[in-house]
Amino acid sequence: MQKNGELAGVHPVKLVKDDLFNRYVAVYDKWTHLLEKKQQVVKWMYAKEDRFDVEKYANGVLPAGGPLLDKWEPDANYKYGLDSGGRPCYMQYEANGGEIVYAGIFKCSNSCVEYVEYNMRDRKPVVIVRLLQENGRKTAYQALHINGKKLGRDYENLTGREVADKLQQMEHDIFCMVKHFQYGHDRIEKADCWESLAGVKATYYEERYQYTGTGALDEIKSVYPDGTSQLLYVKMPDNTTIEQLSDQLALQIAQSVTERLVRKKWNAPLSILQLGIHEVDDYHPHLSMLTVKEKVDILNTYDELRFEKLFILVSDDKHFRADTSYERLYTAFMGKVQEGDEWWLPANEMIYKAARLLTVNKLWNKVPVDKDFVAYAVDWSMGPNEEGEMGKLLLTCGLPAETLRKWEREGYFK
Repeated sequence: MQKNGELAGVHPVKLVKDDLFNRYVAVYDKWTHLLEKKQQVVKWMYAKEDRFDVEKYANGVLPAGGPLLDKWEPDANYKYGLDSGGRPCYMQYEANGGEIVYAGIFKCSNSCVEYVEYNMRDRKPVVIVRLLQENGRKTAYQALHINGKKLGRDYENLTGREVADKLQQMEHDIFCMVKHFQYGHDRIEKADCWESLAGVKATYYEERYQYTGTGALDEIKSVYPDGTSQLLYVKMPDNTTIEQLSDQLALQIAQSVTERLVRKKWNAPLSILQLGIHEVDDYHPHLSMLTVKEKVDILNTYDELRFEKLFILVSDDKHFRADTSYERLYTAFMGKVQEGDEWWLPANEMIYKAARLLTVNKLWNKVPVDKDFVAYAVDWSMGPNEEGEMGKLLLTCGLPAETLRKWEREGYFK
C-alpha cells in the first residue's frame, strides 16, 4: 500500500480502500493457491462457528476466538487446517451433505495478516480480510464480504478489475469496512473508518480508544458525523465471572425498563409486559404492554385467538431502548459470550433473568400491576411454536406454576 505522503491530499482511508480492491483483483483468479495451502496442513480442527478473526491478531498470534474441536461433531461445518507451527493456514466450510461450499487460506507475514475465501462453486473470491502492519504496529484493517457470498449473474464474464470496479458502484452487493489507525503515546488512539453495509448508505466515522491507568485497553467507541456513538468493546470487569456479569446486566436491564415505564407515566395497571428481542443479534428489549382492562376485554370477547391477542404483542415503541445505563455491561457481556459456541444460550438466559426480576418484583411497585403480572422476553420469529412451550417460557420468566395452571384452565392459550 502506498504511504500517506506518496499521494498528497488523498485521505488515508481512501488509500486503504483502494488497496483492498486492488488486492481483490490480484487474487481474483488465484483459487489454485487453496490447493497449495492445503498441502501445508498437518492437523485438522473443527468448529461450529467461524473462527480466527484476522482483526484480533496481536503479538504474533492469531487467536481462534472460540472453541475448536479435535474431532468432527454434528453442526461443526468449519474445518481448519493448522500448519507445522500450529497456525491456521486453510479453511473449508462443508454443507451438511459434505460438499465444500467455501474454502479459504491464511497468510501471515511481518507486514500483513490476510484471509482470502473463495466460493467453490464458481471459484471466485468472496471474502478478503487483511490487517496491515509496519514495524510491529497495526496500520490498517480491510474487510470485504460479498453479499450472500456469491457473485451474481451481473458479474459473469468480467475480468477481476471489472468486477472490483463494479462492486464499488453496486454497494448493495458488498459489506466493506476499512480502518486507518492513528497512534499517540505508543498506542492506538483512534481509527479513521469507512463502512458500506449492503443496502445502507456508506459512511465515514471514527473509532476512539480509551485505556485504563495501567495501560490496558478499556473501551472502543464508534463516533459518527451526526454525533451519535456506539460502544464496540468494553474490557471484562476484573474479578468477575460470566455468570456474575449476567446477573448484574439482567438487573440493570430490568431496572432501566422499569424506569422507562415510570418516565412514560404509565398509570393503567399492567397485566403483561413483553420484552421483544432479536435472538443471536440484539438483546436490547422493545417494550409492548397489555393492561388489566385489555386482558379482561380479550377474555370476554374472544373464544379463539386468545393466545395471539394476549401474548403476541405489537411493540408500542419500535425504537425503544431502555436508557443506556447498562450499555457498558452489555457490551462486555456480549463480547465475552460470543467467544463460545451457541453463545446465544447464555444471552437468552440473561434476558430471561431480566424478565424474571421484573415479574417477581412486580416492577418494584413503581408502576401499577395486577396480582398475576408477568414479564417475558421473546423473539416471535424463533418461537415458541409447539404446544406447552409458551407455558415453559412464562415459568422461566417468573410466572408462578399455580398461575400458569389457572391460565390453562381459563383458556389463555387457545
